Amino acid sequence: MWAPPKHVSRMLAEKHYLGPIDRGAAWVDEFGCIVITSPTSRRLPNQWLELARWCLLGTKNGGSRQWSAFARALRHARPDVTTIVSYSDPQQGHTGALYRACNWWWAPTWLRLRPPPTGNGAWAQGEQQSVKDRWIFPLTPDADRPALLRANDESILRRWPWAEYRKPGGVPFKRWREECARMPDQTQTTDECVWTPDSDGTYETSCDEAFVFTAGGPAENGARYCCYCGKSLKEIVRAE
Repeated sequence: MWAPPKHVSRMLAEKHYLGPIDRGAAWVDEFGCIVITSPTSRRLPNQWLELARWCLLGTKNGGSRQWSAFARALRHARPDVTTIVSYSDPQQGHTGALYRACNWWWAPTWLRLRPPPTGNGAWAQGEQQSVKDRWIFPLTPDADRPALLRANDESILRRWPWAEYRKPGGVPFKRWREECARMPDQTQTTDECVWTPDSDGTYETSCDEAFVFTAGGPAENGARYCCYCGKSLKEIVRAE
């Protein structure tokens, strides 16, 4: 249900690395809370919103279930909003698995495609910030979206034409990971695809995909092979 941000301040203070936020609107349910605000980037239009906080309490598959309900409620409450943007922090261990499982699209800035030596600058002396991953969730069609999300780096787009934002789907996150991982010493192969669950129950695969089961995991659902790469599936079991 909808609530003022102060209603979820305690939860964010205890559970979210960024802590509380005093602006925007909150959504709270049994899975955790979401806070949306106006975009922090001045380049983004008023009919967009930013996912400023997403705090989950650890219920299995709770993130995907929460996002589905939230997106329906937002479309009803704000039919003028076309797009939600969010920024995940690799420095905090964010892999984008939950975003991809919830059908968000990767829309990197040029800083992410070509990180500068200084990273994303520093907010504190001697503490360099990592470049964030930008994700978008399309609610309704928006003709201006491709131009707004195009990486402003002609050189990198000439080198990697596939890295230009397109709809549907945005920029292929898996392709970018493959390009970044191409090193001369990375020649080992394996016949297994490792599926690792996060605290929400989203499985990130070693072939750089993400999957959510409606109930149980690979073993309970009889999954023996990866549905993406076809290799034998090896499940990592989280300690309770």
